Amino acid sequence: MEHRGVLSRQKVREGLARRRRRQTQRVVLGAILLVVLTSLVTYSVFGQGAPGLASGGDPRISKLWTIIRLVQEQYVDGPVDVNKLLEGAYEGVVRALGDPHSNYLSKEAYEEWMIDIGGRYAGVGMTIIDRDGVVEVVRPFPGTPAHKAGLRPGDRIIKVDDREVVGLTADDVANMVRGQAGTRVKLTVERDTNGSVQVLEFDLVRANIQVPAVEAAGVLPGGIGYIQLTSFNENAYDQTAAALDSLQKQGMRALILDLRHNGGGALEQAVKIAGLLVPRGLVVSVVGRDGREEEYRTEGPGLGKPLVLLVDGYTASASEIVAGAVRDYGTGKLVGTKTFGKGSVQHLFPLPDGSGVRVTVAKYYTPSGASIHKVGLVPDVEVALPQGEMPLAPLEGNKVDAQVAKALEVVKGLLGER
Repeated sequence: MEHRGVLSRQKVREGLARRRRRQTQRVVLGAILLVVLTSLVTYSVFGQGAPGLASGGDPRISKLWTIIRLVQEQYVDGPVDVNKLLEGAYEGVVRALGDPHSNYLSKEAYEEWMIDIGGRYAGVGMTIIDRDGVVEVVRPFPGTPAHKAGLRPGDRIIKVDDREVVGLTADDVANMVRGQAGTRVKLTVERDTNGSVQVLEFDLVRANIQVPAVEAAGVLPGGIGYIQLTSFNENAYDQTAAALDSLQKQGMRALILDLRHNGGGALEQAVKIAGLLVPRGLVVSVVGRDGREEEYRTEGPGLGKPLVLLVDGYTASASEIVAGAVRDYGTGKLVGTKTFGKGSVQHLFPLPDGSGVRVTVAKYYTPSGASIHKVGLVPDVEVALPQGEMPLAPLEGNKVDAQVAKALEVVKGLLGER
């Protein structure tokens, strides 16, 4: 189904305003709940003793219980599930930070997140990211429901199952899209096409998704190796090292590492992969709230051959750590467009009931001490793809997009060839 429409700036502003209102409404309840959480060692809000707690404890806890009781007794569409109210309050504690990368994960969301890090989950098979108050598709994985249906990078998700999601975070939308394999989900997106905007609806059937970190690897004519690394999940280093070893045995003379549409992943994986590309030394510095600096180093050995990294506006986080190290050490050239600019580190804290809290705990800096947060990395050679065109792995049907063509030109120059 297709019709014309536009996600106007006003619509985006309204979405952002809704997000801010939700955050504001949750600030007081969230702050109070933080006190509750620290008091749960002795008391339980969920138990029969809660009213007693309200009368004899911290006034902010008393206020929380009063609010819950009022809602229970007065809300027109009651009865109300107290656990549901408190789940919203837990979420509000973290949302009150105003940081899109920090969030509360319910037990179900926590389990899905851990599965996702492992490269396996049930959904439609795509990565998404927050951009200016709208959730954008970064890339659909080949062979998945999202890919088969025709979703593309840059598609802006405006509805999930007829629920408007403008103003929600990527984590919110991801949790709505995922579900049991075999069930259906409808996505409504906006797509820029030849200067106009189309509104498209996709009716998808969820499936079990297994996401490889390395999607393609091979040797191109002239002995130029190519690796398409799409994720820094727990398999990323092993798969990258194995691919690199295979290319070396095939007589690789230089390497193109494709990090386009790679939204990142585990910091440890990024550091280990950087060791395949840069010599022994500092890869990234991580600075926490207390100002203490933790250095992540590699023993190398580095690549020791001409290297080009392909990057774009969806190259983020762990991908930028690797690209930043390559840039600072001068072991390779960056080709493409400016990267996303996510220079913060999140830690996932599990909670006793199976839920968890993901919090931004530090910011990272490249070996030269530069921060790329909200700035990104500007490539050595800038070249963009035509609007709506997806990056191509040159191993598929020998097709070469404009960025790969430029990367080949640059790497041949590094080899002393023209």
